[in-house]
Amino acid sequence: MTLRRKNLVVEPVRLKELAVRLRVSESEAIRRAVDLALARQDVAEGLRRLRGLRTLGDVYRCLPK
Repeated sequence: MTLRRKNLVVEPVRLKELAVRLRVSESEAIRRAVDLALARQDVAEGLRRLRGLRTLGDVYRCLPK
């Protein structure tokens, strides 16, 4: 993985809080947040595929469309 410097507009208090909770640097907190967002998208896509195969029932009607 190649790291590059990016300029981001974030709420500094919330970023600091996340970094403190995770006990990591602010840069690492952002990297983890991006990884988590990507993983969430992968899970949502997997659920959509399962629903399309009719192997998963959405009994609570809460799966993304």
